[in-house]
Amino acid sequence: MILFHLFDGNVQCYSDFEKLIPGISQKMLAQQLRQLEADGIVARKVYPQVPPKVEYRLTEWGQTLCPALDALLKWAEQKMMLPTLPSRTIKMMSLPVESHLMHYRPYDD
Repeated sequence: MILFHLFDGNVQCYSDFEKLIPGISQKMLAQQLRQLEADGIVARKVYPQVPPKVEYRLTEWGQTLCPALDALLKWAEQKMMLPTLPSRTIKMMSLPVESHLMHYRPYDD
């Protein structure tokens, strides 16, 4: 979900993500952002002000994921049009994208 909100050069503040991703805990959001930054996918910019302001954007490397994520969105939209979906697909579509990568088991249903 984080990556989808950074599409097209969008820049988001930490508090924006809290609003955009309902139900995400501060701990999980911080962990995911740190991991994406460590992987070189997201860049973090801290402004020296009070209160602190931190912005996130996709790096050049992260931008290379956009076509794949766009294709994933189109696939999900097509699947949502079908009347019956395997339960694992429905479960996956309700999870953040990062969860799909960590927990996907293709033959589990």
